[in-house]
Amino acid sequence: MSPQAVYNRSYQHNVNLFQKALASAVDWPAGLDDARLAFNAYTIVDSLVKQTLLVNSALPSANTVVDDILLALDGYLLGALGRGSVQQS
Repeated sequence: MSPQAVYNRSYQHNVNLFQKALASAVDWPAGLDDARLAFNAYTIVDSLVKQTLLVNSALPSANTVVDDILLALDGYLLGALGRGSVQQS
């Protein structure tokens, strides 16, 4: 187990990678809270991977896990962008 500060830095590093990817999208709308979306998107990916590894006695294929992650991210991002609830304050 990592100390809390080390885990937090690692987690934030991954969130920052997601934030850069979102913000660099050609069609990314101006004024959106990309930090919030990045945190939530990374949390979705992290949780799906961890729980898949922890609770399945027979692991699904990598393609299945990737498909599930993409579905979850598509749903979250489309919902967040469509609702306009991620405007920066």
